[in-house]
Amino acid sequence: MAKWGLSTWLVFVRLLQVLAAIVSAGLNGFLLVYIHVNRLGLSQAMSTLEIMTCVVLIYTAIVLLVQHTGRRRIKAPTNVVATFVVGDVIFTGLMIGVITILARTGVPSNCQGLTTSESDDAPNKAPKGYNTIGFGDGSSDKKGMLDKWCALERGYYFISVAVIFSYMVTVTLSILRICEGLYTKNTEVDQQLISASELQQLKLKPSKDSSRRYSPVLRARGGGFSSPSPVTEGVSSPRSTTSRQSTGQSFRHQARRPTLPVSPLTSPTITIDPAREGLLIQQQQHTVVVEEDPAEAAAVADGFRPQQLNQAADAPPSYTPGSSYRPGESSSCMVGHARESNEMRLSEYVKGETRAQDLKDRGGL
Repeated sequence: MAKWGLSTWLVFVRLLQVLAAIVSAGLNGFLLVYIHVNRLGLSQAMSTLEIMTCVVLIYTAIVLLVQHTGRRRIKAPTNVVATFVVGDVIFTGLMIGVITILARTGVPSNCQGLTTSESDDAPNKAPKGYNTIGFGDGSSDKKGMLDKWCALERGYYFISVAVIFSYMVTVTLSILRICEGLYTKNTEVDQQLISASELQQLKLKPSKDSSRRYSPVLRARGGGFSSPSPVTEGVSSPRSTTSRQSTGQSFRHQARRPTLPVSPLTSPTITIDPAREGLLIQQQQHTVVVEEDPAEAAAVADGFRPQQLNQAADAPPSYTPGSSYRPGESSSCMVGHARESNEMRLSEYVKGETRAQDLKDRGGL
């Protein structure tokens, strides 16, 4: 059998109390009715005992129905249990009063006090061998006709004593149940507070993903981390590494602005307005850093646009006077010389012009 809890024991004891009250009321009630009907000298004590027993029965039944059967519908079960604890104490005193009355009538030794001689008693006299039509004192000198029913009142007496002890048990169990309810409630509150504290700590704990998401360090190719390139290096140096997207947008901005003719004897300069510089900074912070083709960077430094570079790459090589073809070298214009400085390109250009002028003078052309 599984271990019983406090509620199970309380139900069991309440059932015993109800059963004891029913039996007590039945024993005393049967004898009361018998004496009253036969007019054998009913005393006031028996009527008082019957009323008190019926009150105990009603109270025990109410406690059983309210506290145990309907406890799920009770909003404050602890208060109800405390109320019934007070009720059990009161009815314990009531049962002590029942025992006191029974003791005054002579129970359990005899039942002489339960009947009395009244003027309206039965006129018939006691038969031979009996001294009275009611209860005797238990001696041979005074025997009563109702002595054979005194066992009922003795049973009523011992049942009343058992009911008193049962009320003591219910008071103890009810107090333990109140303590258990308070302990359980406090435990649940503590658990809720602990859960709320842990949740608050999780909310306050910094997230590693969020710190990585907002980190200024950018992930470059190859899995390593590299900081963004300085703005000045990315703008002024022709070999700086910038993204293709930012370069394309800068080309579109240059295409919208009017271009000035570039003299072959002067080096082109690049002017950057503040708005465009801020746009380049923002694009460098949100784009992945990739390497740029040196030839394309050199073409950008010379002032050419990507469209011109593509057209120059697709067009057939043009003939330059005084230049000889060498395998592996391009014979196009001097646009694609990424590794030569402006002075070297200017020297080659002047030499070619000088050679062409000499040929004209000699009549070779």
